[in-house]
Amino acid sequence: MVHRAAELKSTIKYWVRPDIENRIKEDSITARFNSCVKEIRPTTIVISSRVRLARNLAKLPFPGWAKKTERIRILDEIKPDVDNLGQMRNAFSEQLNELSARPAPPSIDPKAIDKSIEDIAARLARLESAQAAPRAPVTDPVVLGRINAAENATKSLADNAAALSRRAEATDAALREINGRIDKLTATLTDVQTTARSAAAGSDRASRLAVAASALRNAVEHGDPFTAELAIVKPLAPDANAIAALEPFAASGVPGNAALGQELAAIVRPMLSAAGEPPRDGTFLDRLQANAQKLVRVRPVDQEPRGDDRAALLTRVEQRATQGNIAGALTELNKLSPEARAPAQAWIAKTEARNKAIEASRRLAADAVAALKAAP
Repeated sequence: MVHRAAELKSTIKYWVRPDIENRIKEDSITARFNSCVKEIRPTTIVISSRVRLARNLAKLPFPGWAKKTERIRILDEIKPDVDNLGQMRNAFSEQLNELSARPAPPSIDPKAIDKSIEDIAARLARLESAQAAPRAPVTDPVVLGRINAAENATKSLADNAAALSRRAEATDAALREINGRIDKLTATLTDVQTTARSAAAGSDRASRLAVAASALRNAVEHGDPFTAELAIVKPLAPDANAIAALEPFAASGVPGNAALGQELAAIVRPMLSAAGEPPRDGTFLDRLQANAQKLVRVRPVDQEPRGDDRAALLTRVEQRATQGNIAGALTELNKLSPEARAPAQAWIAKTEARNKAIEASRRLAADAVAALKAAP
């Protein structure tokens, strides 16, 4: 079916049009819209349409047996060319008008061209004959003298130019050699300056580290806060482990032996009371004696309890804590079983961290002084 319009007309009978449209959709009827029959042949017909013209311009195939989806895809592809047909027509019209408006070229007389060619040929012939004719030799002595003088001057100038060229080349070579020496001297001077700055910086760094490490050690040993001293030492010291051991105590300072002893004594007293409780299966007299010992505990001042039982060890721990002997108290605590010393485990960790901090401060100071002595 070939139809001039873009769709079926609304004047078609309302009970016929839906049937035709459905058959076109299911592709049982092949429809050509915006087209018209140009020629009828025995076995074929020729259809003319703007769409076909645009398709030919775009070089797109449009076989008659193509499915509807393929035809829709091809139509979508050539639609921009169809839309541009008006612009193409306007462009062609403008070009034709421009060509029509141009003035006609002036007429050329063939005789004038032939005459110009003859003149050029005559001039070439005269030049060739003048070149081929032998020249008379120069016999005037004045002219000959001038020619010889000019030749000698030219030769002298050539010799002078060659000598100047050789001198210029030698000068360039000498300049290149001097520039090379200057570059080497500059590089050597730069290396010397870098080495000098490095040595000065290293010496100054060692001095600052030695002074700051000594101040840090004094603050740690006196139990004072050392935040400022640690901030100075931290970027200078190479020992990161020592810095890490000191950081927890920077704000508060390292606790002293007296404070640690009082803290440990307060922890050990409840442990001693628990160690002296009577067994649950003991007699009435055993429980009475144990309760009395809780009220009054008598022991010689200069005599330590002997043995490694829990009560004896805790008693010695309490004595050393009261005396400020932190190392001795820590030794006695380590003799207890893990279960028995569990209440004091936090104190043990705190004391060990404190000891590591003191040792780290001393090590930093010693290393800084040694580095300062080794510096040039």
